[in-house]
Amino acid sequence: MENNQDLIKLTSAELSYLWATYLSDSMAICVLKYFLEHVEDEDIKSLTVHALKLSEEHVKFISEIYSKEEIQIPQGFTEDDVNLKAKRLFSDVFYLRYIRNMAKGGLVTYGRVLQNTYRQDVRSFFLNV
Repeated sequence: MENNQDLIKLTSAELSYLWATYLSDSMAICVLKYFLEHVEDEDIKSLTVHALKLSEEHVKFISEIYSKEEIQIPQGFTEDDVNLKAKRLFSDVFYLRYIRNMAKGGLVTYGRVLQNTYRQDVRSFFLNV
């Protein structure tokens, strides 16, 4: 039997995982943009840029799925929630540790999510994040 994604609706578990991921990544975008305003170490800066790119891709993907399904896209966090020009509050080492801990949290969460997803596009998203 062919798995036609256009006929399969998102389950409540998939909806909630995508919603939580959207909120988390929209917050990460704000935090990482703030970090990029102040980071000095070039290696840490490149990791921060990479993390920002991933979060932006996640938010875009989830927005596209929700739009296609005609589901309200979460408000999430926006540029109104962060002052990029605020004085530096943290060290570059803190930025690195923050990114590492966010990655660890994502790995744990995405592993738990996979056992509760059905649609192939959602599974693929959580496998490849």
